[in-house]
Amino acid sequence: MICDRKRLAHFLMRLKALSSSGPFTKSDLLTPSFHLFRDGELDMYYSPP
Repeated sequence: MICDRKRLAHFLMRLKALSSSGPFTKSDLLTPSFHLFRDGELDMYYSPP
């Protein structure tokens, strides 16, 4: 599993902080707060469905 409940709660808190600013943008989500892991040159970030 990539994310456990604790990590998902962290993302939810961050998303709620961003939601008042309008739709999410790429620059909103490609931040260290939403970074899941890195494998070589590949970085994976959480993004809401």
